[in-house]
Amino acid sequence: MRKLILPLIPLMLLSCGTDLTDFSGFWVEKEKENDRVIIKKNGDNYLVENRGKKYPAQIKDDLLEVSAELPMKATIDENNILIIGGKEYIRIEKSKTYKFVEFENCALVDNFYINFKDIKENFGANHRNNKYGGIELCVDDANGSPIPNPEYVGKEFIIRWDMKKVKVANPIEPWKSFWVEQPRITYLKLKE
Repeated sequence: MRKLILPLIPLMLLSCGTDLTDFSGFWVEKEKENDRVIIKKNGDNYLVENRGKKYPAQIKDDLLEVSAELPMKATIDENNILIIGGKEYIRIEKSKTYKFVEFENCALVDNFYINFKDIKENFGANHRNNKYGGIELCVDDANGSPIPNPEYVGKEFIIRWDMKKVKVANPIEPWKSFWVEQPRITYLKLKE
């Protein structure tokens, strides 16, 4: 028994000094999912992105210390919830409104289509209302027809959408139109 315990002591001491908490990831505010925090490893430290600004951060005493305008500390509780600045955040994988998706295609056929893999919604009907975050998913070919931007085809994005009413022409009587709810992209970011 003594032979078994002695080799385990250095291993236990080593593990006590090592922080296994992984702050890295894409986090969304738990209740309304209306705020986002992206935390990335930056060497031995971290980089925290929130509301378009980036802040350096480092682990001290099992807390993530963020060097922002008002320095703050973050922790991850036993339910894998990030607590920072008095708010609770969940990982995007647990989100109801954000998804990791792969961009597939955009085209003008009978309507304008913007499609992502494994999402049945077509975001083309709300093209003018979509928020692309500066990303040009579709470009025009030599004939002026929209095609998928080769730079983004097959790339993974973080996307959020809601439903918005748009006016569409009646396919049988084009001089008449009606209102329908169509999906609208409210957040789009290339997953890095």
